[in-house]
Amino acid sequence: MNKQISEEATQHILSGNKIAAIAAIRKELNCSLSEAKSIVDEFNSDLGSIQSGETSQEKDKIIVCYHISFLERIMMLFRNSPVRLIIKCLKKAQISSLSLNAQLLETHYMAGGNLTDLVDGMVLAGNSGIQIDLDNAAARQLAGKQKSISLVDQVISMASKGVTNADDEPINF
Repeated sequence: MNKQISEEATQHILSGNKIAAIAAIRKELNCSLSEAKSIVDEFNSDLGSIQSGETSQEKDKIIVCYHISFLERIMMLFRNSPVRLIIKCLKKAQISSLSLNAQLLETHYMAGGNLTDLVDGMVLAGNSGIQIDLDNAAARQLAGKQKSISLVDQVISMASKGVTNADDEPINF
């Protein structure tokens, strides 16, 4: 789930109080200590690049924090879901600021989808300036699976055609 860090955490970061910022982020987003530290470090590096003029990113950057509880992991194992692959895909999604969660990825896997292809395709679409929502990406990935066409290949094809919104494009092969 996408969330912004609170004004309190932002103020702690800006004032240089890293410990208070980490505590505020952990409380707000229910993250582990290492996730909260990485969020603060990422925010500080983005803030530094904004202040130095290296990038035009906004200060209100969306911060993503994924948490899979121990009980959730156990339940995934009972359902024969690939817990490690789901966590790996969530980390990729976190790096690219995609709004995904474990339940959505597990559902796609249970439907016969390829999680790596799904996340890689959505990352590539975002990097190519193509808007695509999770439902459309999942549908395209599952439909392409029957014809051995990956979502990444579909996104490359759309990018070469100049498509900016994949949700408006028909799913046809």
